[in-house]
Amino acid sequence: MEKLVIIGSGCAGLTAAIYATRALLNPLVIIGNHDGGALTDTMEVENFPGFPEPVSGAEILGNMKKQAKNLGARFQSGMVEKIEKLDDKAGFIIHIKGKDSIQAYSVIIATGATARWLGCKGEDKFRGHGVSVCATCDGFFYKEKKVAVVGGGNTALCDAKYLSKLAEKVYIVYRRGEFRTNFKMVEELKKTPNVELVLESVVEEVKGDDLVKSIIVKNLKSDDTKELEVDGVFVAIGCDPNTKFVDGLINLDDAGFIELKSGTTETSMEGIFACGDCANPKHQQAVIAAGHGAEAAIACEHFIMERWPN
Repeated sequence: MEKLVIIGSGCAGLTAAIYATRALLNPLVIIGNHDGGALTDTMEVENFPGFPEPVSGAEILGNMKKQAKNLGARFQSGMVEKIEKLDDKAGFIIHIKGKDSIQAYSVIIATGATARWLGCKGEDKFRGHGVSVCATCDGFFYKEKKVAVVGGGNTALCDAKYLSKLAEKVYIVYRRGEFRTNFKMVEELKKTPNVELVLESVVEEVKGDDLVKSIIVKNLKSDDTKELEVDGVFVAIGCDPNTKFVDGLINLDDAGFIELKSGTTETSMEGIFACGDCANPKHQQAVIAAGHGAEAAIACEHFIMERWPN
């Protein structure tokens, strides 16, 4: 019987493991199919506290995992398929694909969210080398350069506004002919000299050598294509939280993000906590996920002390 099982090994899950271990909860961390989470795909991070020089996401997460292990956290690989609630004080059974199930008093879900990609030619080749899903993380590297933002929702518009203050030129490539949200910001962007709207269009290819040099854009009405010179491409078409395995057990919003009780990391099911990107549709940032993980571990400690003081 485990006191605490943490599902996920990104910034939120690892920080939760560090705090939970120091609280003598002896946590078991289930790694999942992407050890370290989304941050491992970021080649240079400049906005994570404590690193005066750019550092890779993999290095940050490697250090966090080493710290958790040194403190005594345990790790196990596997994909959680289902969590089953047992009687009142019996806790939960965590079913893992192809492995023995685990019984635990409490669970912290920190499974993150998976960014949606365009699926166009060249995108995979240049991920981390000019193609990004995080303007806040990577925008600074494109100061006085040309970039494209792909998407038309709130995230895309906010990314474009942020990048317009850094980049020489910002193209907004959107498949529709008009925007359906944040009309005030749309009007502001239309008046911004270095922003150009490329509407009713999709990106067909990302081109370059070692780094991105241009994109091929196709107009959906005319089928005409044109090449835009850009140094970076920011994909802002949303993300999908990795929460299908708890659908029906705890409350999720319409997009699948875990709903939390206001101002807490508590889910609708007592004993299950959530943190990081899977429970935060607004801020997909490593440092926020880390803080959220600490909060979840502290809340879980209090829960276990109240229910199982021994």
